[in-house]
Amino acid sequence: MPRLLLKIDYGQPQFFIGDLVERLKLNFDKGVKEDALADVDDYTLDVSQLNKVLQDHKEKIAGITIIQDERLKLSEPIYQPK
Repeated sequence: MPRLLLKIDYGQPQFFIGDLVERLKLNFDKGVKEDALADVDDYTLDVSQLNKVLQDHKEKIAGITIIQDERLKLSEPIYQPK
């Protein structure tokens, strides 16, 4: 079941940040071990490094579309360029 979809529209042709999934980290809730994940409620998705790379390249990003499962907990809101 997909929990998060990001669509990044770049304002510059032929620019691509790449491998954004590498910028995400699962933080397991107290008492939950990685091999015992049973539900989306068992973790928080740390998006701090994702936000950093998005902000670092904000001048090259025209817009970001976010589709998020309502049960997914994020460490912070995902950066949106203004």
